[in-house]
Amino acid sequence: MQIIFGHGGDLVKQKLCCNNVSWVEQTEQLGTGHAVQQAAPGIKDDEVVLILYGDVPLLTGDTLSCLVSEVNNSTLALLTVTLDNPSGYGRIVRNEHGKVLRIVEHKDATDIEKEIQEINTGILAVKGKLIKRWLQQLQSNNAQGEYYLTDIIAMAVEDGVTVSTQSPTSEIEILGVNDKKQLAFLERVFQQR
Repeated sequence: MQIIFGHGGDLVKQKLCCNNVSWVEQTEQLGTGHAVQQAAPGIKDDEVVLILYGDVPLLTGDTLSCLVSEVNNSTLALLTVTLDNPSGYGRIVRNEHGKVLRIVEHKDATDIEKEIQEINTGILAVKGKLIKRWLQQLQSNNAQGEYYLTDIIAMAVEDGVTVSTQSPTSEIEILGVNDKKQLAFLERVFQQR
């Protein structure tokens, strides 16, 4: 397992004592794609890479097992959810047949794309060989000047890789913690479980 950390990461290392963990520092925060690029040297071609985020504490093992079970040499698995108010999230762009074509980040989306309610959770699973190839192709030519991990979805489609989507049983699973109010809410949900 690799844990990518950035600003304040030394505190995370102190608080999270894990065996069999490789700590990978992202010294510059240049986007999610850039973060995963830092871990690429430790990714093996034949393994399934599962991308998770440290601020999403309520994901269940069942949800992750379903996601990983979809992965093979020609399928990438993506966790998505449909929200009534998707503002701020990357949108899942599909063709007329429902096939995933790409993800567009909110800041880069057109007005029509902003009407899409299916959003990217950021959580995905894919074979190591595939993600390493796509990570090398990432560019920062977008509204935020970052290397978006989401850009690999369009690369997968271009390479003929199927993008399989899964959804959690509840959108609560994919909520993140960005402030003390959100932390208190998710802690209460966790206690109720």
